[in-house]
Amino acid sequence: MVKQIIAVAAALIVIAILLWNSIEVEPVAPELVTPPKPEKMQLQPLSKAISSASTTNSDINTDNHKDLLPTEDKPEISVDILAKFERLQQISDEEVLRFFIELAAEGKDTTALVFRLIEEGILTVNVPLDEGPGIDTPLIIAMALDPEITPAEIQQFIDLGSYQTFEYSFLSVTRLKDLDSAELISTHLGYGPEHGRLLALGSALNGNKGLFDRVVDGAPSLLTSSELQMQIESSLKNMGETAQLIEGIKKRHYANGDINESWLKKRVSAVATEQIERRQMLLEMQTLSFEQRSRLKSEIKAFEDEFGESD
Repeated sequence: MVKQIIAVAAALIVIAILLWNSIEVEPVAPELVTPPKPEKMQLQPLSKAISSASTTNSDINTDNHKDLLPTEDKPEISVDILAKFERLQQISDEEVLRFFIELAAEGKDTTALVFRLIEEGILTVNVPLDEGPGIDTPLIIAMALDPEITPAEIQQFIDLGSYQTFEYSFLSVTRLKDLDSAELISTHLGYGPEHGRLLALGSALNGNKGLFDRVVDGAPSLLTSSELQMQIESSLKNMGETAQLIEGIKKRHYANGDINESWLKKRVSAVATEQIERRQMLLEMQTLSFEQRSRLKSEIKAFEDEFGESD
């Protein structure tokens, strides 16, 4: 089981980098990914938005995707885009994923696009784009490209029968910024107390402090885990390494002929913000010494001064 999680985590990291390479995620060392110890973790109750989402989407027919999206909400998809997706078998996996990235960079609603492609029969629920281990299913692609995916949209995936195992989904789930969306999908996928530490780690790797706080609020003993502390520390980059990473992102951006400066700014900001939030999460650990806390606070200040405070 441990080897399976390690292998899948490595593959998920590759997919994550391809889908949103502004979010720099370091591979987790094999010796750090061990079976999580059971924690008494209880995520907070869902808000009324979840109940509303369930009611709103309860009439979706999983056997007929034609009414998946209201007509006024359907994204405009050109004939060229549809034609390109229809040729999935002739396009490399990387090219397909990069095409999704391009559409996101153009401001397309990629989650609505995924639903439309399912509706058109171009994508199939629970069927990956490639012949790999089943990672890049429509659900995983939607969550990876759209961390702001709503509870209503998550409920649509659930009503369609979307499913994925923990080891294939936890890095995508822990990218979600909407905490109700994260809780809804994690409950659907059967996440339990035994997954607490890896959920906290995934949140840290994705720079998702909101979800990290939700997880440790339900399992406060995680904050005394020297193992979790070590795992988060191993994901940190210093100022020089972060600057080098950002420079690489800019070079690739311009080399590809991209001219969307707002997209580039968002990607660069995400890299710095991730490093800041990882350090903020570390500061919550009860295993830190006074010296470690002081160093982390100084590093956060340095990142904010150099790259600007996170939004």
